[in-house]
Amino acid sequence: MPPEKKKPTRVWPVLRLYMRATVQYPRTLSAVVIGMLGMQFVSIVTPLYLKQLIDILSTNAPSPEIMQALFAILAIYAGLGVINWVSRRVQAYSVLDIEVKVMSDLTNTAFASLIGHSHDFFLSNFAGTLTRRVTRLMRAYEQVFDNMVQTFLPTIIFSIGSVVVLYLRNPWLGIAMLVWVLVFLAFQVIMSIKHHPLRVVSVAADSRVTGALSDVIGNHSAVSLFAAAPYEKRLFGAVVEAWRLATHNLWRSGNFVQGMQQALAIIIEIALLGLGIVLWRRGVVTVGDFILIQVYIIGLVDQVWNIGKITCAVCTTRLLTRQRCSTLWSYRTP
Repeated sequence: MPPEKKKPTRVWPVLRLYMRATVQYPRTLSAVVIGMLGMQFVSIVTPLYLKQLIDILSTNAPSPEIMQALFAILAIYAGLGVINWVSRRVQAYSVLDIEVKVMSDLTNTAFASLIGHSHDFFLSNFAGTLTRRVTRLMRAYEQVFDNMVQTFLPTIIFSIGSVVVLYLRNPWLGIAMLVWVLVFLAFQVIMSIKHHPLRVVSVAADSRVTGALSDVIGNHSAVSLFAAAPYEKRLFGAVVEAWRLATHNLWRSGNFVQGMQQALAIIIEIALLGLGIVLWRRGVVTVGDFILIQVYIIGLVDQVWNIGKITCAVCTTRLLTRQRCSTLWSYRTP
């Protein structure tokens, strides 16, 4: 009988699986979204009050009216801090709750699907490799969901908010920030896609290490009976060396990407501050606007810096499909 032709698989079936599993808990998911929105609202609004604080301090002499205005701004700033703390706690506990529930559902579903396979299926696959596929399906969900609610969506919200605020202060500031965000995001996506072949090799090498180790453990009696320990050591050492080289290349490429990200961050910081100086000389912006620009730059760099993790998580999920994990995907609603 000719070998069964493998069907091409894509990342979207896995993401749809994750989505169907997640929406089974609408209340917890709503709490995650509310917490995320609260945190980003505070991140966008807080610099505006810092700007007012600096403007008042730099343009006015101390007086009872000025002190009253300063303490009013300070009270609002403290209130925003409380909102941020509550939102962060709500999101943290909600993410923890929904992730363990969905990961448990995915693991049970994968196990139920796995034990339904034929005996030939288990003879054709290492026990350790099958185990890794099940656990990787579960862990990939944790990575995808964390990056989605803690990096991707917050980055979009904060980017839009900061660009709008700077544009309202001065169109040139908003346009400059928007161009940098688009360039930075495009760079992240392009480099992550180019990074993908190295990730494929690393994941495959990791699976071979797990499979080889599981095979030796499962056949220890045969190894001892035929005195094959030296051969197995050489074989396993070669597998580990291949993993080391693949992982080293992957991490070295990642360091290069991080260096380019840092260079882009320095460029936008210098460019926006230089533009701010020109506009300040013309009397268009105030000293407080420099605080506004700096806080938004730091916030955007901090959030956009990790946007590549989204592509990394999606690529990891895509590797699951390419390693025939689609046999474990038939999600059943609990």
